Amino acid sequence: MGHLRTSVAAASLFLTVGLMLGACKDEGPAEKAGKEAGQTVDKTVEQTKDGLEKAKENTTRMLNEAEQKVKDAAQDAGAATSDAAKDVQQGAAEAGKNIEQKADEAVKETNPKQ
Repeated sequence: MGHLRTSVAAASLFLTVGLMLGACKDEGPAEKAGKEAGQTVDKTVEQTKDGLEKAKENTTRMLNEAEQKVKDAAQDAGAATSDAAKDVQQGAAEAGKNIEQKADEAVKETNPKQ
């Protein structure tokens, strides 16, 4: 008989727990708050990912633009240097001709017979 009571008590306990679990389909305030907090975290994570992706794209674009500006400036500097070198070369050639003329004139003045 003790065995029967224990079996009935155990069955009653399982039935009660089963009914309690089945009746808990409605979310309470804590479950709702937890779900909302989880959704907020998910949304924040997604927005952060989007923001980081946009920042990466902007940084890449800005670096590419800066690289191009440096290349352009280097090319311009190279062209300016080349132009300056040509000017120096031309000036040196003209100075050489002037020196040669002056030397010829000086030789003629010192040797009027030639």
